[in-house]
Amino acid sequence: MTTRNVSVKIDHKLYTALKTRAELDNSNVSDEIRSLLRSALAAEELDLYGNEVAGFIRGVVDARMDVAALDIERKLDATEDRIAAVLSRPMTAAIMAGLMSADVLKASYASLDDVPVADIWKNYLAQAGELSRAGLGRIDEVKLHARERADG
Repeated sequence: MTTRNVSVKIDHKLYTALKTRAELDNSNVSDEIRSLLRSALAAEELDLYGNEVAGFIRGVVDARMDVAALDIERKLDATEDRIAAVLSRPMTAAIMAGLMSADVLKASYASLDDVPVADIWKNYLAQAGELSRAGLGRIDEVKLHARERADG
């Protein structure tokens, strides 16, 4: 290995730090400067943004993260679909009960034969809307109001 002499001017603090390191390593100040320069150059080569291999690795990691994000999104969509299916079951049951109630009502009262089912449904929906607006805190008030309406 060929060496060249280079003159470097350093301040007193830096010289003291280099001298202390040299004494701890049983070497001289020149060896410490060379060691620090080699370490700095090696660290620069390992910079993740500085070389092509690191760029490739970053690309692979980014691609894996994209695949993971798509997988998470797909699983969330499937979960949302399952939740929607579970939540729609009571609504379907309520609609079926309403249809049966309308049929029973029409069969029970001959005078309702001429009343369209849509009108019966409008009445049910109006009552459901009142209940919804009233909230659970006022459920007894709504029941009382419904009884009063039924009594005439």
